[in-house]
Amino acid sequence: MGTRTLAELVAPDQRNVQAGFLEARRGGGFDMEIAARFVQEYVRTQLHDDVPMSVASGFERARSTFIYGLFDYELFTAASDQSLLLLEPALKARFISLYNGVVTLVSLRKGGEHPIKTSDFEAVRKRVNGAGFTVKLTSGQALSLLDRKGRPQAFNGSLGHLLAWARQEDLLTGQRARLIESLLEEARHRVAHPEYHLEMPAHAALTLNQVGQIINRLWGHETPGSRLYPAPVERTTIVVGWAEGGDRCVVAWPDQLAAFADPRDWTFIVLLAVPRDQGLLVFDARYERTEYPAELLWGAGRKVEALEWLARNPATETSAPPPTTSWRSKWSTARPTCRGAPRSPLASHQHDEQARGTCSALTISSARSRTFVSGRPSDVTEQPVQLPGHTGRLEEALTSVEKAATTYRELAEARPDTFRPDVAMSMNNRCSYLAALGRLQEALRSIEEAISICGQLSEARPDIFRPALAMSLEKRSAIVRMLGE
Repeated sequence: MGTRTLAELVAPDQRNVQAGFLEARRGGGFDMEIAARFVQEYVRTQLHDDVPMSVASGFERARSTFIYGLFDYELFTAASDQSLLLLEPALKARFISLYNGVVTLVSLRKGGEHPIKTSDFEAVRKRVNGAGFTVKLTSGQALSLLDRKGRPQAFNGSLGHLLAWARQEDLLTGQRARLIESLLEEARHRVAHPEYHLEMPAHAALTLNQVGQIINRLWGHETPGSRLYPAPVERTTIVVGWAEGGDRCVVAWPDQLAAFADPRDWTFIVLLAVPRDQGLLVFDARYERTEYPAELLWGAGRKVEALEWLARNPATETSAPPPTTSWRSKWSTARPTCRGAPRSPLASHQHDEQARGTCSALTISSARSRTFVSGRPSDVTEQPVQLPGHTGRLEEALTSVEKAATTYRELAEARPDTFRPDVAMSMNNRCSYLAALGRLQEALRSIEEAISICGQLSEARPDIFRPALAMSLEKRSAIVRMLGE
C-alpha cells in the first residue's frame, strides 16, 4: 500500500459506500453525517462506572476502533478482535475484586485451605499451576471443575475456567447467555492464535456489544437493551387501535390520539405495555400474546371515550420483567378480563392475509397512516425483527438492499469465501424491509436463504458465524409468528 493523502485517509471506505450503511445513501451520494451517526449507534453499549479503568479503557478503545471502520473496513474486524481479547483481563480483574484481594485456595488432594493475599491475578495463577488447587467461592463451596471424563479438575486460571468460576459465583446467568459465552470463548481462542479473517460490521458490532454486556454483568449491572442478561424494562401507557374490518392497525402514545383523524370507525384500547413490544397488535386480554407483560387499562371503545378516560387517568409508568418464560405464570392470573372484544382483530387466527401483512409490526402502521405516528424513534430500534427507522422510504431502501444483494452475489461467484457472508447480510436486511412493508411471505423466503448460507458458513467457522445463524433464526421465528404459522 502506498502513502495516502489526508483526503484519502478521511474518505469513507468504498466497501461501506457500495454495500453498507443503506441509511446514508441519499440521491446517489453517500451522506457521511448519517453514516457517522449510525456507525456509533451500532456500538452503543456503555460500561458501568464500577468497571475498573483498565478494563473500561480497553473497551472504549475497541469502540473507537469500530467507529473508524467507516474509513477503513478492516477496523471493524480489528475492533471485534480487541473486544474478545478483553474478556480474560475483565474476568481476572473481577476475580481479584470479588474476594477483596484475599483468595482462598482449596487443595483437591488434602482438602486444606490456603489463603493468598494479592492484588495480582498472576500470583494466583502461579500458585495454582500444577498444584492441584481449586477456589473457595463466596458461598463457602469449592469451585467444581470436571474434565471430559467427569473427574475433578484443578483450577488453572484459563479463560474457560474463569467463565465457569463466574457462573458458579452467579455473576453470569441464563442458558442462552451460556451458549453465547462459549461461542465468544471459541472466537477469543482463534483471535489469540490469529489468521487473517474479515467480519461484517454487523457481526463485529454484535461481538463488541456482547462482550460489553458480559463485563457489565460481571460487576452486577445490567446493560440497557441487553439480550444476554435482560433487565426489567419500563412500561408506559400505550394506545392501540384498529379500523373497522381490521385492515389497518396503529400503536401510539396517548398525546397523539387527539390528532388522529380517519373517516372510518376505529376501536381503541389503552394498555400498560412496553412500547417496542411487537406483540401489541395481537394483544388479547384472555391470553399471553405479547413479548412483555401487558395490562389492559381501558377499552374497548371509540376515540372520544378513550380521550375522556386518558384525561381522567394520567399516563402510568412501571417496570416489567424481561421476556423470559418465568413471567408468564406469574402474570397470567393478574391480567384483566375485558368486555366488548378487548383485543386487536389480529388476535384471531381467522383474519385474512392482507390484514396479517399490513398490521404485523409497530412501524408498519405509521407507514400506512402518515397522520398517526406509531412510536418514538428510540422505540423502533430494538424490535425482534429489526425494522428501519425511516419508514417513509421503505421502498427506496428495499431497492437499494436488493441491488447490494445482486452485487454481492456476483462477487461471491468469484470469491465465495469473502463475499458469501455479505450475501447473507443483504438477505437479512432485505427480510427486515419486506417485513416492514407487510410482505411477510417474501420476508420469510429471504431470511431462510440467509439461514441456509449462515448454516453452511458456521460449519467451517462456527466461532464467527454461529451467532449470525442464531440471530437469523430468531428473526425467522418472529416472521413466522407474524404470519400466524
